[in-house]
Amino acid sequence: MSYSRQVSLLVAFGFATLANGQGIADTGVTYAEHIAPIVFENCVTCHRPEGVGPFSLMTYDQARRRAKQISEVTTSRFMPPWKPDPRHGPRFIGERRLTEDQIQLLNRWAGEGAPAGDLAKAPQPPAFSNEWQLGEPDLILSFPEPYSLQAEGVDIYRNFVLPLPLDSAKFVRAMEFKPRSQLNIHHAVLQIDKSQSSRERDELDPGPGFEGMGLGSAAPPEGQLVGWTPGQQPYESFPGTAWKLEPGDSVVLQLHMLPSGKAERVSPEIGLYFTEEAPTRSSFTLQMRNFDIDIPAGESQYRFEEAMRISVDTDIIGLYPHAHYLGKDLSAYAILPDGSREWLFRIGDWDFNWQSDYRYETPLRIPAGTTLHMEYVYDNSAENPRNPHNPPKRAVGGWKSTDEMGELTIQAIPVREEDLAALKKDQLNYNIDAAGGQALYAYELGYYFELQGMLEKAG
Repeated sequence: MSYSRQVSLLVAFGFATLANGQGIADTGVTYAEHIAPIVFENCVTCHRPEGVGPFSLMTYDQARRRAKQISEVTTSRFMPPWKPDPRHGPRFIGERRLTEDQIQLLNRWAGEGAPAGDLAKAPQPPAFSNEWQLGEPDLILSFPEPYSLQAEGVDIYRNFVLPLPLDSAKFVRAMEFKPRSQLNIHHAVLQIDKSQSSRERDELDPGPGFEGMGLGSAAPPEGQLVGWTPGQQPYESFPGTAWKLEPGDSVVLQLHMLPSGKAERVSPEIGLYFTEEAPTRSSFTLQMRNFDIDIPAGESQYRFEEAMRISVDTDIIGLYPHAHYLGKDLSAYAILPDGSREWLFRIGDWDFNWQSDYRYETPLRIPAGTTLHMEYVYDNSAENPRNPHNPPKRAVGGWKSTDEMGELTIQAIPVREEDLAALKKDQLNYNIDAAGGQALYAYELGYYFELQGMLEKAG
């Protein structure tokens, strides 16, 4: 029996005795019987030695010292860090969310003085291995040289270009990211560049990689959202959508890094897993965005909306919402042809530091004629604790983390393979309409290429 299954049974037993008015009512909540299973299942992935959490919760004494804090941050749902609202959209893979019963147990335990109980009855802490979760990869990509991250300063976005040692095309069914320095890497995004552009930008920028959020000519691998955040499961392609890598391609890995107080050498690894099965379905990334953002200082309810019409039956596999520090309430939904609304997601308390991509447990099918809507609200007031400026300053759209941005990338698969061209046309129509016409769209596209240093395309 797996460790996760053992813990689930222990927790379920604890809830059953609570519901029957026995066990907990007689003996109280103890770490050994009730709290350790919750902590081991939900917290220690990050809160362990060399984890991304600022302290460890692997032992009773460590949890006891933090009992009140654990109660407070779980009651507010600040922890575990899972932002999507379960009432707005289908269930996502790997959700990190405590139940109300679990939160009540943590509250009672803290309120009763965090008793240990019989520690001999506590489950053993999970063992964390440095080995690959999906087994030995078919290909491991490493940094040619580590990146030196300074001890102090602001967070850093940097893009690392990794050549592929391939002599023939391969189909990738899965990707696993091994941070190796978890305390410094906040999240990672993987894209593929089939041109020389990323390599040229790398050569022009001193040191490994090149700076900034913009990835230039790199794009999601054949319409897939491939990324990593702490605690996230390895990425596995939706059945039938393995993506193709060819000799000459470059993997572009964008890292969001956080100085930890001491200088670090950052050098993660990427494990790629191949399959002999060619893809049978085509994935495509739809994107709605707004870069024309201008938020006055003190404005707490700056809002914009975007909409895209989808002309063919489509399966939505997952999505990646993105804003910066002033983001407040991010959501998206589909208006079906019959006028009904289907939620895609809502994050009512956006936190730039806990952004992630999300994949549905079961694809959400939308019929032809559906309109996708995104609604983002920003807070540039002094009451926003995440506002990078105090006092607040005017914020405009831009690529720096202290600028603002509004994007929603959606992984979609046409139900009929022959409809892929129509889905791509839906995206082009949105781009033209959002820009205000074809001429303005061409101008904006050229301006984007100029910002990314791709001057040959900007003209």
